[in-house]
Amino acid sequence: MKSEEVAEVAALPWYRRILGVLIFLPNIMPLKSLITAEIFPWAFFYTLRKDLRLSLSFGVFLLYLFGSSLVMLGGVSSLQPLIRALFALMNACMIFFLMARLKDAEFKAINKLFEWVFWANVIVCSLQFVGLFPPFLTSFVKLFIDRFSGTSLGGGRGVTALFAEPSYASIAMHYFFAYYLLIKRIDPVTRKGAIAIVAMIAFDLFVIRSVTGSIMIVIYLASLVKRKTLLKAIFLSGVISVVTLFVMKRLDSLPRSVEVVYDFVANQEYKDPLPILLEQSGFRLISIWSAYR
Repeated sequence: MKSEEVAEVAALPWYRRILGVLIFLPNIMPLKSLITAEIFPWAFFYTLRKDLRLSLSFGVFLLYLFGSSLVMLGGVSSLQPLIRALFALMNACMIFFLMARLKDAEFKAINKLFEWVFWANVIVCSLQFVGLFPPFLTSFVKLFIDRFSGTSLGGGRGVTALFAEPSYASIAMHYFFAYYLLIKRIDPVTRKGAIAIVAMIAFDLFVIRSVTGSIMIVIYLASLVKRKTLLKAIFLSGVISVVTLFVMKRLDSLPRSVEVVYDFVANQEYKDPLPILLEQSGFRLISIWSAYR
């Protein structure tokens, strides 16, 4: 690490250095025995500072959130779900507002802390995948991360990284990956970027093994495609698909993401996709659907 990068991180107060790591690890729950939620608002706590000044437009947005919560008071039997939902929104939007206004030195320090978190998760994933994550550390981490596992979960499911389950890990790792390319100024359409993307796809299919992760990487790849790169994207997708099918035939247990896609096509479940989508998404799709209903 460069000396100036060390200086930028060291310049942060000790508690901001800790929170600067934890904002990327929301599944770490310090009061797990007392609180049943799986997400802790580290990001919100990082925004609490004397020099934070809200803009008028953002202040109006916050008033809207509180106002809509007050309107819903008469339709709920318990305040806990309402408070949790409001706090979740605050946790997400406050850190976004702060990051857009950080001074360059602190922003660079946060980026360096992010890199540590990113590579720490890659290392943890690798150790879980090969079954070498230390058992004594597994017991310790379970005190703070619910459902953490020191090995692959089996049954087609993969590893959890420093999160509660593979789906959480896949969402985080894909955002981490995209942001890592951004801050390192790696163009995804160059050879270096293409190698990184292929590595991420392989990591997703064979290590994390999450259906959510497969959807995330497809969305990410689709966002990169432009008219002039369409043929390259089609060729790369074809090569990856052929290689994946070739390798998968030699596995005793298919990754959950691949198995779901196979069932979707082979069993013609695409004709009535809703049952399998509800089954595979667990509580996620039905929760979103019921909210809109």
